[in-house]
Amino acid sequence: MNKLARPTLLLALCLATTAVAAGPVISIVSGPKAAKLEQMAAEEVASQMTSLFGAKVKTTTKLEHTANVVLIGNPKTNPAIAELMGDNWPDLGDQGHLLKSIKTEHGIVLVVGGGSPVATYWAAAELGHHFGIRRLLHRDFPPLIQPKFSLAEINVQLEPNLEIRAWRTIGAGPDSQESWSLAEHKLRLRQLAKLKFNCIVLSLHAWQPFTHFEHGGIKKRTGVLWHGKTFRVDGETAGRAAFGRDRIFNNPDFKNAKTYQQRHEAGVKLVQGIMTEARSLGMRVVLEINTMEFPIEFAPIFNGIENPADAISFSLKIGGVTKPMREVLGALVETRMESLRDLYPDVGGIAQRLDTPRQLDTFIMAKNGPKMVRYRCKPLEIGNRIGNVLPQFDLDALHKATQQARENNRNGFVAVCRLADDMNTPVFYLSRAGFDIKFTPKKAVDALVTPISGAGVGGRIAIGFDHLAKAGALVDKHGPKIATLHPEVIMQHYTLNEPVPEWWAEAKGGFAMAMNEMYRANTRARGGAREYSLYLAKRFEFALHYFTCLEATRLAGIAKAKNDKEAQAEQLDKAVEAMHNALGAMADVDRNNADRGLIAALNEYGFRPLLRELEKTDP
Repeated sequence: MNKLARPTLLLALCLATTAVAAGPVISIVSGPKAAKLEQMAAEEVASQMTSLFGAKVKTTTKLEHTANVVLIGNPKTNPAIAELMGDNWPDLGDQGHLLKSIKTEHGIVLVVGGGSPVATYWAAAELGHHFGIRRLLHRDFPPLIQPKFSLAEINVQLEPNLEIRAWRTIGAGPDSQESWSLAEHKLRLRQLAKLKFNCIVLSLHAWQPFTHFEHGGIKKRTGVLWHGKTFRVDGETAGRAAFGRDRIFNNPDFKNAKTYQQRHEAGVKLVQGIMTEARSLGMRVVLEINTMEFPIEFAPIFNGIENPADAISFSLKIGGVTKPMREVLGALVETRMESLRDLYPDVGGIAQRLDTPRQLDTFIMAKNGPKMVRYRCKPLEIGNRIGNVLPQFDLDALHKATQQARENNRNGFVAVCRLADDMNTPVFYLSRAGFDIKFTPKKAVDALVTPISGAGVGGRIAIGFDHLAKAGALVDKHGPKIATLHPEVIMQHYTLNEPVPEWWAEAKGGFAMAMNEMYRANTRARGGAREYSLYLAKRFEFALHYFTCLEATRLAGIAKAKNDKEAQAEQLDKAVEAMHNALGAMADVDRNNADRGLIAALNEYGFRPLLRELEKTDP
């Protein structure tokens, strides 16, 4: 071969390789007056095609006859769909959506559409699911193995079997979504929208800074987060790395809010921001309140209501209110409701919170056209039952509860939890089961895990979840509040001169086996989705160390009662180390501000009190 021919051949090979590697050319066509959500659907499809296939995407409002065309919307919003499908467009409800491939003389046309703009957006998300993209609550994960590009032979049509698929947020406590910033709420809302949740329930308390009202000459002056408690994260703090340079734990959006008025302004801005984002994603926004709960400063209005110095609120039971006082109560309730209506005029519904351990139904009063309609939904405590911060969920129990919601003709469900990132698998299950009555927990684990982690990982995850369910059942049966945060959650065991309960060891063993399976899954997994199993492994490790801390604290208390100072010091040292390890495990993977709130609270309620007791044992 001569010297001139050699580089020419190399160039030809390079050009050929480039041609093979180049992605497909795709035209994405929306209607000329597409709603914002339909525009978002087009953007979502374009993002998928670019990231998965390196496609060259053109978004337009005019149909171009190319080999690969995606039409967004429905016959009413996109003339190209009306022309292509005519009377063949199915009778979709407002939440119905479809993916339909149609072969034409020019190539393949894929219709991504729905009975409403938000349903069209769900169809775009469904296309990503078809190609292996999986949505967790903090980010999307691409499939581990790149799928083959083809718009042909896709035929999916979905209608909901549960009309309302709601997510409850805000709540109360440093370990709850009350700690989330607006940026964190927006991120989770976007992920929930892609998982086809269509309702956000904002659970608000009277003592929080989200409303202000005056009645009977009394001004509301209580407006705090976390019941007004302060949590240090400086100095001797286990899991200190989670807090950077902060000295006090805070919601980032309230960092500079020092006065009642500043906290109120920050609170209103937060709630209004959540509402705006949710509505932009096609979600109904519901305010959930206990209408019988009031800030403590209003207690003097009611004769006989005590005003303890450390209380920030009080609740009334209608049966305990005398007839003459009911008119007073009604006026105060109306004043509070008027304040909420003034601050949040675009709210889509109101729900009554009963503040009972196991609320059987959530009733949502919401507008449906010109009428007010009552929706009866099943609250699903998908985790953190009764405020428990242990990583607890049971997919089989959730499956049964979802089936019961259908059988009992509930309009839908309200998913309830505190530490959201434990719940990626339950949330994924609900997102699919809401449109497929045959969807099972086994399918959920395999369908979520295998595409983004690889073959064989789902089996290990499923085994771990079985161990978790057994450990959680023990907690529910014997100690449902054993990890519900309050000032004595740990130290109460130091003063109990009682043997260590046998079930602790069994539950601890269950969490340990669940942890081991997650680490095995993490070792076997490939790609970026390894963080899914690592987070769960660390959460189960937290539970393991938490029970070790409880055991050692109880044994230290027994030794103290016997005046056995050596054993007391030894067990206190074990308790301190175990709590340090538990919070260190959390800090290794903290994913949101509620995770950090858990670390901050258990430093205050566990690590530091134990450390002080240990220091007292020094000679």
